[in-house]
Amino acid sequence: LVLIFLYSHAPPHPLGVDVLHMTFHLIERSEINEIFSPLEYFACLVAALGHDIGHPGQNNGFLVKTQHELALLHNDLSPLENMHASKLYEILRRPETNIMATFTDTQWITARKQILSMILNTDISLHFDNLRKLEVFEEVHGASVVEFLDLRSAPGGKAIPTPSCFQDQANILLLQEAVVHASDISNPVKPLGTYLKWVELVTEEFFAQGDLEKSLGLEPSPMCDRDTTNIANMQLGFIEFIVSPFYSVFLKLNPDGLRHLASNAHANFEHLAKVRAGEAPGEKSKLEGRVRRSSFAFRPILS
Repeated sequence: LVLIFLYSHAPPHPLGVDVLHMTFHLIERSEINEIFSPLEYFACLVAALGHDIGHPGQNNGFLVKTQHELALLHNDLSPLENMHASKLYEILRRPETNIMATFTDTQWITARKQILSMILNTDISLHFDNLRKLEVFEEVHGASVVEFLDLRSAPGGKAIPTPSCFQDQANILLLQEAVVHASDISNPVKPLGTYLKWVELVTEEFFAQGDLEKSLGLEPSPMCDRDTTNIANMQLGFIEFIVSPFYSVFLKLNPDGLRHLASNAHANFEHLAKVRAGEAPGEKSKLEGRVRRSSFAFRPILS
């Protein structure tokens, strides 16, 4: 209830429970729960639920350029994510909301380290570094992970050891961070009706920031000017350059359980392309090419 209060008193920002649900969905359907310990799984869910507590409706760039107290407090380094993590632990310190009260000291320290890392990693400025690390992990260890999950999920699944790469806690943390980050950018992989509702909410948050920037005599941040931003184009770019590259790598770890997400992303991209073609018929040929490339990105998963 405390978390819901803190989210509901922010601008139209996604509730942590939505990212929590997607984190659970990704872990269960990808069968990564076969890799995570119960504590590691728990840490993912807590990080997902608390990752945006108290969000003010403006992004880090706005906080930095306006010299906001959060930016000054955190030396311009992921001020929002640092604040979210801090507020989460303020709640967890209260006896009535301390869901870790029975943890040993070792469990508490381990979970805290993982939760903080996952929340700080949701800073979108870290996206391409996340993608690079996930690509390297998939290239080096992907085959052994897929083989392990296939054997475990087969009828009468074999009791086989977890891939040796997960003896390294850095790889466990990389996978935890990937799951929560994928959940945080997951709107375009949801069914069209759900996705479009989130587009409406998130876009209004962006435009409200742009309105505030104009009122302060500042240049509106990218995608925040309601007078010049084309929503279909904005979302096409988000899927094309952010969501598809990340999910196309993540889904390789267990394509069978998550193939529907790739289908949703491509269907949503096609819908947006049709919307944009209706707005700008001269771009139809170019948009058709972008749709073909979108299909190609997910071809290994959809085939």
